[in-house]
This record gives sequence, C-alpha cells and structure tokens, in this order.
Amino acid sequence: MNVADAITFATEALRTAGTPEPARDAKVLLAHSLGKQKTFLIAYPEFDLTDEQQDRFSTVTERRAGREPLQHILGRQEFYGRDFRVSPDVLIPRPETEAIVELAVRFLADRPEPRFLDIGTGSGCIAVSVAAELPAARGLATDISPAALAVARENAETHGVADRVSFTEADLFGPAGGAEFDLIASNPPYIPLEEFRVLEPEVREFEPRSALTDEGDGLAIIREIVSRAPQHLKPGGKLLVEIGFGQSESVAAMIDTSMWPEHAFHNDLQGIPRILEATLISL
Repeated sequence: MNVADAITFATEALRTAGTPEPARDAKVLLAHSLGKQKTFLIAYPEFDLTDEQQDRFSTVTERRAGREPLQHILGRQEFYGRDFRVSPDVLIPRPETEAIVELAVRFLADRPEPRFLDIGTGSGCIAVSVAAELPAARGLATDISPAALAVARENAETHGVADRVSFTEADLFGPAGGAEFDLIASNPPYIPLEEFRVLEPEVREFEPRSALTDEGDGLAIIREIVSRAPQHLKPGGKLLVEIGFGQSESVAAMIDTSMWPEHAFHNDLQGIPRILEATLISL
C-alpha cells in the first residue's frame, strides 16, 4: 500500500464511520504513523508503507473510526501557538478559549509581578499560556482531578513555567487566601445536562464529563465563581469566565453592578457571546 492508496482507504473508512472531516483526519493520521510532516504525503504519493507502518496506520484509523478524538490519538493539541499534551483525563483545548489568554495577557502586561488564578485548569492551557507570555507573572491553578493536574504539570515543564505556576488539587478556589490575585480565569463545566446527552461522540464519550457539565443547567459553577471571586481579587481586578451558547443573559443577571461596575461579553468567531469579562470595584 502506498501513500495515495492509504489516504483513499482511510478517508472512506472514516467517512463511513461518520467523522466530520475524514480526508483531513486520514492525512493527519498517516503523517503521524509515518513520523513525517503532511507535506511528505504530497511530495511522495507513491511511497510504499512498510508492514509496520501499515499496521500502525490501520490501528489509529480504527481508533478514529470509533470516534476517539484525533487529539487523543496524537496525544497533543495546539493552543495559543504552543503544543499541549492531552489525554482522556483533560478537556481538549479549544480555539475559543484562547480569547481568555489574550484578554488576560493584555490586562496583566502592565502590572508588576502579576498574580493570577486559573480555576479548573485541566491541561493547564490557560495558566501555562499566560505564564509563558508574561515572564513576571505567577499563577495558581486548581483542579479536582489528580490525573488532569499531572498533565498540566507536564505541560508547565515543557513550556518552562513550572517554577511560576503552582498546581493544586482542589475545588474551585482551593487554597487561595484573601484578595491576592490580579486576575481570575476559568473555563468551567457550563454545558447543560440535556445538551451534553446529544453531543458528538468524540466529546460525550471520550472527554471528562466533569469538565463539560455540572449535571444541571450549566450555570451552577459560573454562579459560584462570580459570587466568590470578589473575596480573592485585588481591587480593580479582572474576572474572565468562558460561558456557553445562550447563557449570556443568565450570566449578566448574576452580576452585582455595585461590586462589578464594568462587565462585558466577548463573542467567539461564530458571533456567540463566549467570554465574560468583569472588573471588580476599585477602592
């Protein structure tokens, strides 16, 4: 079997399995199996696979046909220009979450030795990215999953920020004390249970359920974060929280404007309000 035949075979298998982008996935999986860049596939369509390469490619194609996420098979996902290790223990980083990093970096850049808290860190993509962008920043990242924290710590080591980000097994604010943070960020489980039940198999069956849904209306964790954040933010500090489709009005109703005089929602690329940005009152 050569490269061209392998792509044709896998594309058809993945199309039959109902994967969203069968041709793209086939090429990514073949390049991964060969240990080559995708440009190699274009340059050498007649290259013959060895038996070992064919076996490896068949195995990963079967996994993808079973709707296992491509990122789990590859073991990585790009986020904010960096590769992050991912596993079934963590939520796969999404492009829309990059807006949290962008807003955080913009806000913290002018602050001397800024401190931030990342609630529900998962892979560590937010905390690690912010720390990597801001060499003076120090962060605390919490998660209830020891397995997720192990992945996050590995990513912090990979990107050279392990000495500036502390990872702690805790629910929400964890060991955070008084008003010690310039910024609090979170991508909490905001998918309502009814929506979770009809998600694509890649998400519903393979990503950690506790990182996706609160088993209710999707607003419980957001409500608690908004309520408790003022205890942990410095005056004038910033809160950034990712929210779900159709939740902006409900989240806006949680905002006590005497405590949060400024708040706004930032849209994602589909025009959906995705990030709550709120500024704590300055004393």
